Amino acid sequence: MTEYGEKEDEQSSEIINVIEGHRVLYPIGEVEFTAGAKVNVDILILSKRCRSSIEQLAERFDIGLIILDSSISGYRLAALVEGCVQTSIPYHNVAEDGAFVREF
Repeated sequence: MTEYGEKEDEQSSEIINVIEGHRVLYPIGEVEFTAGAKVNVDILILSKRCRSSIEQLAERFDIGLIILDSSISGYRLAALVEGCVQTSIPYHNVAEDGAFVREF
């Protein structure tokens, strides 16, 4: 376990936090897909730790906004931005647009 309570060898993590009524997801690893209804997520924060594509994430989640953090490499960032455009999911690119700020 790390100091944050995560398993170091964990393959994926899908913990949804609710902040002032907004469902926020920070996926780690590759998202597992199960049959059933999509899970509603208001804000999905992606970092270099998430290995799933936007298309894969859109199959599992109904996403309101994707935040692409500055840890994502250039090539991967371009692929994620393209995925957001292709799936018509709004996104905020921290590397280009600066910090994401939303008052709850």
